[in-house]
Amino acid sequence: MNKFKVAIAGTTEKTVLCAQTLLSNNQFELVWILTPTPKPVGRDQKIIPNPLDLFAKKNNLQTIHVDKKINEQIKEKILHEVIKPDFLLVVDFGYIIPKWLLDFPKIAFLNVHPSKLPRWRGSSPGQYSILFNDKHSAISLMTINENLDQGEIIYQENFEVNQEWTSQDYYNHAFNLICQNLTNKIFEYATNQNITTPQPEKSETIT
Repeated sequence: MNKFKVAIAGTTEKTVLCAQTLLSNNQFELVWILTPTPKPVGRDQKIIPNPLDLFAKKNNLQTIHVDKKINEQIKEKILHEVIKPDFLLVVDFGYIIPKWLLDFPKIAFLNVHPSKLPRWRGSSPGQYSILFNDKHSAISLMTINENLDQGEIIYQENFEVNQEWTSQDYYNHAFNLICQNLTNKIFEYATNQNITTPQPEKSETIT
């Protein structure tokens, strides 16, 4: 059986959780990683790779490092030195994605975003969900376009927000929840790209 090839762009333990989920599934092949360049940390200014970088090294995955932005040098590496994936999945990445990269995957550029979109677009959805006392939320698997968190929704996993949670509790719960169905939902989308739901263009809740 041919596996769907997936590249992942990200940084944190949340990205690692999604990457490990894909790596452990025989329907997918994790082919390379896009992640920030290791930077000096703390008083001693030690160079410490981020969690996804460490994950890539442990699993012998080809890694492309990004410094301040995805520039022409990165473009040359991606276009000429890596496998063209079926999907490129972004989880906790934090960089602006240029149009040429959005168009690079064979099937789609995807994102896992921990809110019930279109509510709480932006970089801090968990913090805002807690701050505004949301009783319910969701984590969304979506396609990416050139606008902030406005791609079409493939799947949303709903959950209740515990009012005693910290933002870290929120994110841990959300990402563990989506990973239970992540491979199934990406596979469903791979076989039928008409399952998405468009979002409204405007949202009054941007973090």
